[in-house]
Amino acid sequence: MSGSLQLYYAPRTRSRRALWCLEETGQPFERKALKLRAGEHKKPAYLAINPSGKVPALVDGKQVITESAAICAYLADKYPESGLAPNVTAPKRGAYLSWMFFAAGVMEPSFTDKRLDRVVTPKWDGAMPGTSSASFRMPCKKPLLYWENSSQPQTSWSAAC
Repeated sequence: MSGSLQLYYAPRTRSRRALWCLEETGQPFERKALKLRAGEHKKPAYLAINPSGKVPALVDGKQVITESAAICAYLADKYPESGLAPNVTAPKRGAYLSWMFFAAGVMEPSFTDKRLDRVVTPKWDGAMPGTSSASFRMPCKKPLLYWENSSQPQTSWSAAC
């Protein structure tokens, strides 16, 4: 079924989230599966849609939305009747946005690092790049999960507020 929505994605990647969300809206859309091993995401035709050459990308008329969490937020706002997100004026809206982007921006990279056995050693001391002045440090520090060389998550102090 084809509509004005086109989703460029690759099977077995995080673009699955955008595909799932789009299916939940009940809206007609066109699936455009890209073969990453064949380099289809680096060909000029796709780079014209998403210059970063990453999936997913949602084309809605003349708009292009990239990044799976952004696509989900866009679809939830465009199709509020789907019930995918709290209304923009709802008290839970802030928590919804915080958790959506925390999961995509913080948790997923950590899980990927763990899955691929990458050891990440943060060396940032909280100062703004190019300075060591304490006046440029982040105003608060909260714990963040990370993994060392074990299967149990550890707690790290992050500059995230």
